[in-house]
Amino acid sequence: MRYDDYTILSKEFIHKIITDTDIPAGKAKLLFWFMAQEQVGRADVIIATINMMSNDLGCSKIAVYRWLSCLIEKGYISRHKTPDGKVLHNTYIVNPEYINKGKLVIDKDEVQ
Repeated sequence: MRYDDYTILSKEFIHKIITDTDIPAGKAKLLFWFMAQEQVGRADVIIATINMMSNDLGCSKIAVYRWLSCLIEKGYISRHKTPDGKVLHNTYIVNPEYINKGKLVIDKDEVQ
């Protein structure tokens, strides 16, 4: 038996990215980077620093700040907050209306 990670994107989400003229390549790259990250603790929370994003994407920190601000403003990503509404630094959530992540169980005997 094998377990594979999967990500399901809604058609609405894909259409929104394609038709959103404010989402050029860099911002889309950062958005897809978020979707590819392993989540820690709560299934929807991603822990990431600007340095980490910049290094992984091979771009400047300033570019990451700009792209991240736009993705947050547009509602693709949000900052994770405490129950009393305080922002937890370096923690983010990809909009759950658009994405579903999980593990897919593949039985080797069923795969031909």
